Amino acid sequence: MQNYDNSNDNSQSKRGELSVRNSDTIAIILLAGIGRRMQHELPKSLIPFEINGEEVTFIERLLHVLGKAGVSHFILVVNSHNFAYFKHLESSYISLVVNQSDVSSTGSSLSLNYGLDKLRASVSKEMPHLLIMDGDIIFEQRLANFVVDFNAGSALFVTPNISEDEEEVRVYLQNQQPKLIGKGITSEISKNLYLAGESLGIIKLCPDDLPLLHSLTTWLCGSPSNPKAFGYARQKSEHEEIWQYFFNLERLIVVSVAKDLVFSECDSLEDREHINEVVLPKILVNDKRIFAHS
Repeated sequence: MQNYDNSNDNSQSKRGELSVRNSDTIAIILLAGIGRRMQHELPKSLIPFEINGEEVTFIERLLHVLGKAGVSHFILVVNSHNFAYFKHLESSYISLVVNQSDVSSTGSSLSLNYGLDKLRASVSKEMPHLLIMDGDIIFEQRLANFVVDFNAGSALFVTPNISEDEEEVRVYLQNQQPKLIGKGITSEISKNLYLAGESLGIIKLCPDDLPLLHSLTTWLCGSPSNPKAFGYARQKSEHEEIWQYFFNLERLIVVSVAKDLVFSECDSLEDREHINEVVLPKILVNDKRIFAHS
């Protein structure tokens, strides 16, 4: 596993300042959430698990597999309370952005807008391809490769493996078109709709769709410099609401990843135990197989 302590980074770029080309793929990873259910002093994405006898965190794993897949720069959106925990990750290709709002009463859409402001300030001409994801997920290298290589339009990725957890975000289609995304959607609400799968919390947007993303996000929840918002939840808006509007405007497709690609999200202590005992062993086997044939 690559070490992400970049204290000796001698790159010409200043630490935390991105030098971005429009041919790059950039990832914004949302890390400002509190994660109360984990009952741990560390941010959820920094709680360690063990890989081959070495302690590794969710964010280290994400940076590792996405970097191997071809992501060139990362924007990590943190909060003012957990910033110090992530400071060691900052480098010429990893930028930290602090969500200065009260994250206990705001949603992930505002964090995304902090990341978008950083991206817009870092790009002088055309925008890059953009990955957006939560920081509490883990998946195998093949899935990272598939997402980064995907180039058939702006897409939200789902897995066909459906759990019974009401906290999972589900995505529904009608006549092959995305219609609905959310948690706790009942059979009455989804009548005449087809369940495409559970959202991976991973979205890839083409450069042409980034102006719409910025406008929608600012309209929904305001911006770091202007709190005025028009969304129903305003600054409490979660980023899934943004994708519902993208669906309505027919600017986002839904892509189902292969059923055998291993993925998991960590929302609770039970999830972490499941990842350690079941998910990680599968990921390590699959990663070893892909690297053996590369």
